[in-house]
Amino acid sequence: MKTDVYRFNNVNKVICANCAGKKSKVYKLINKDKNTVYELDIKDYYLCKLCNGKNTINTIIETFSTVTGDDVDRESLIEFLQELEKEGIIDKIIQIESSKTINIEDEARIYADILKESKRETELKIDDENNIEEPSLMIWIWESRNPQNILKGASEFSKSIRGFINLAQYSLVILFPLAIGTILNNIDQLKADYTTYLIENIPNIFGLLTVAGVQASLAGLASGIVTQSFNNPPTSISFGLLMGFIPQVAIRFKSEYLTSRQRRIAFSSIIKVRMFVLSVAVYIWQTSHTYGTTLPFYTIIFIITGFIGLIIDSFPLWPSPGYYSLISAIDKQDVIRSTISIWLMLIKGVSLPKELSARRINISKVIGIIGLIEGLIIIYILISFLSRGISDVFVKEVFGEGARWLISLGLTLYVANVVYKFWKAMSNAREAKLGSIPTTKK
Repeated sequence: MKTDVYRFNNVNKVICANCAGKKSKVYKLINKDKNTVYELDIKDYYLCKLCNGKNTINTIIETFSTVTGDDVDRESLIEFLQELEKEGIIDKIIQIESSKTINIEDEARIYADILKESKRETELKIDDENNIEEPSLMIWIWESRNPQNILKGASEFSKSIRGFINLAQYSLVILFPLAIGTILNNIDQLKADYTTYLIENIPNIFGLLTVAGVQASLAGLASGIVTQSFNNPPTSISFGLLMGFIPQVAIRFKSEYLTSRQRRIAFSSIIKVRMFVLSVAVYIWQTSHTYGTTLPFYTIIFIITGFIGLIIDSFPLWPSPGYYSLISAIDKQDVIRSTISIWLMLIKGVSLPKELSARRINISKVIGIIGLIEGLIIIYILISFLSRGISDVFVKEVFGEGARWLISLGLTLYVANVVYKFWKAMSNAREAKLGSIPTTKK
């Protein structure tokens, strides 16, 4: 009697690695011909190993149940094997059914080796190629490896003012559009204040950066407080000075242990804080001009840093699961530092994780465009300082009249080149989504 049997295709390169968004290890089968990466958990990979070209469906079911302790449905197994065959992971062959029995002890040893390999890979450190060094511009002053008590206190305090917080959130629906409308209606005054307090007073940029650090820290604390409520408390909280004078609070948590919805809630809290601070700053700015107070200098700094911070923080919030996959893959939990690390990976030519579906690729292309726009905005702000301040005294005399235009062009091309690398790396990635064989405990 002839029957269909399956044989594992050994042309696939097998590696054991972390899976973004999952606690357990997975086996990744890399098919270089199709430029595809398949993810299988430990038991699914063992099923592939059972497909040796000799074992029948009944033998596979019996062996799998005996060795792993899980029962598997025959129809589900056949559908799963057909899916693996379609993707080229296993091959189907026809063979005369034999009465040869399988050695359970040998199979149990094979399964134990798979588990041991997974455990060993868990204990290995990240490969040096992907272990990106963080910028050494931060001076850390204080760090707590047990931040639960600190954030728990902040969480309890936030509960006591929950009514105010909810009111602030709902008011953003009105406050933020009004703030944007106020800026558009008074754009000439904003430009005048920007020129007076910043461009014509270059040292004020230090105050601007300091305020930017304070806003980023407040937003980070809000995210940490929200994450605390997900039964996944942050692993550490640190305070330091970026470049020696910009205050920053860094909260690290295991983002890969959060669901997609929880991540969106945690990161959206950052945006809400940014929007609220920006709205209040715009209101105070307009009021100060109306009543002739001395607050425009401080409010204009909050407005400028608020806009820049909102743009920067909105980049990782963009609806792309691929971004969170990258955060988990490089083992960085802080949003801003993760973004920096990802760009460093691109600049150094390190291959990005390839677990990206077609949908994620298209969204990543949109992110590439947004990243280019963000880069151009930041370059424009820097060039405005350079052209109005230092360049008049130094750059023009040393390099000539067209120096600032050459610098602007060079920086623009540099950002465009980095964004192109990001786009190209994302476009070449593809992930095949495979189902998992359903099992039940015996």
